Amino acid sequence: MKLYAPWQRAFEKIATPFEWFLHAQTTTGLILMLMTVVALILVNSPFADAYLHFFHIKIDIFIG
Repeated sequence: MKLYAPWQRAFEKIATPFEWFLHAQTTTGLILMLMTVVALILVNSPFADAYLHFFHIKIDIFIG
């Protein structure tokens, strides 16, 4: 008999279907193609400047 932490069963209910989704080769290929189409549409739209500047945003994380 396996002993579970209180959060472990809830986590497995979410993680297991998500892991299956990510491991499916067809799904990964479809996501890649979809994101490529989205990127091409954004770059050739009026939002092109905002899209290109997004990748140059500087993010700093300070602790303390």
